[in-house]
Amino acid sequence: MLFVRGSRSMSIFCTTFTKGQPAFSRLCAAILAATLGLLGACTDVQDAPEGRGNIRAVHALSALGEVGFLIEERVLANASYQTVTPFSTYDSLQYDFNFDFNSGLTGERARLATTSVTVAPDTNYTLILTGTPTAPEILTVAQPIASFDAAATNLSLWFSNLSSANSVDIYVGTTGFDPAAVAPLATGLAPGAVTDVTSVEAGEVEFIATVAGDPTQVLIRSETRTLIAQDVALVGLLDAARVVNGDYVFILGGELNSGRLADDAAPTTLRVIHGIRGADAVDLYINDETVTPVVSALGFPMASTRFEIPEADDAATVTLNVTAAGNVGAPIVTVDSVFADASSSLAVVANAPSGDGFGLLSISESRRPLFDAGLVGVVNASGNIDLIDIYFVASDDTFEDTAARARNAGPSQNIGQFTLEADTYEFYVTDGSNETIVAGPIPVTVEAGDVLQLMIIDVDDPTALGVVEFDRLAP
Repeated sequence: MLFVRGSRSMSIFCTTFTKGQPAFSRLCAAILAATLGLLGACTDVQDAPEGRGNIRAVHALSALGEVGFLIEERVLANASYQTVTPFSTYDSLQYDFNFDFNSGLTGERARLATTSVTVAPDTNYTLILTGTPTAPEILTVAQPIASFDAAATNLSLWFSNLSSANSVDIYVGTTGFDPAAVAPLATGLAPGAVTDVTSVEAGEVEFIATVAGDPTQVLIRSETRTLIAQDVALVGLLDAARVVNGDYVFILGGELNSGRLADDAAPTTLRVIHGIRGADAVDLYINDETVTPVVSALGFPMASTRFEIPEADDAATVTLNVTAAGNVGAPIVTVDSVFADASSSLAVVANAPSGDGFGLLSISESRRPLFDAGLVGVVNASGNIDLIDIYFVASDDTFEDTAARARNAGPSQNIGQFTLEADTYEFYVTDGSNETIVAGPIPVTVEAGDVLQLMIIDVDDPTALGVVEFDRLAP
């Protein structure tokens, strides 16, 4: 059996005939010779596979949005930054694996990087997309498929520095351990470097990365994670890149152990925007606190600075109490929220969706800049109009020729975050019931790397709306 790259489902068979079938034998020989002649014209003829191997991808390029991971031109997975894709299984042949990128500016993918891999039987391959957006690199790691005894209580870890940090040491230990008291499992790990696998006992652990050779210079101490036995997992150090607070995160890439581990020392933060025209200034308290507000006298349409929520550690429920400024006895709205450790969130004091009273709209902040585009979030804090549509009209377009970016958005709704190329746009809001323009044109200048937030608000005229712009990267 012969396999041709680009047509791997194609196979060629020739039956061996007995002496009493010379015509058929000659016919088979002729067909085989002709076919081999065609195959000889190809430069990449492969023998029959001897087994199967597994392959997956890791998106470790912080300035890029979602990427596609492909075998030849077939998409195996789409991955956002800090994602490890599942394994896909393929015959032990040679393949081209590709990473494609679509920032959201166009509907077409652009080829980022390609690597050729000859898959060996019983081998796991991890293809790590790293480097820079203009000079991407693929780091290929091949490992034999591991086997464990049924009663094994250990797992295997391997480490890689996929961050912007210089050489680091990585430690694994129980909660609160001192890295100076133990030996690192990865030593002097330079950017892009990878270690061999190391056996570790299952159980609750923390990961610590320090400056190489100095256990007192801690770069990140991770959240506690319970490791599950009989697995092989990548432990990758990556830049946090404003996805969470702190400078770095760890990712776990195993079949039983996976996810992102934030810096346990990084705070959980919140920023509040007052979005109700005509409402008095407000204070915000956390939980049962009634003496010292975390936000004081926040007027319309203002944004607070980010403040820490220490009670949010370990996914605890936090009660946010919004009151009239200076009067804790005049509550406006109370909301119970759960914040991820080290997360950075946004809350908007808005009209209640029912139109009666106030609401507190929570938005998980996406503050990670993209190298080639801007990100613009839009939240509707208004209550005068039931349903609205929104438009971003580029400088070389007209409103009439531009499609709506979102339709039928209701009051007190996070409409979404949009990827826009660098330009000065005219932003419009229309009444979704009759397409009447109720706000705009409002100029919005977007540069690559910007992360902006637009808030749609009520104005004195009940048939019109206003728009306020904030910088999500502000303190």
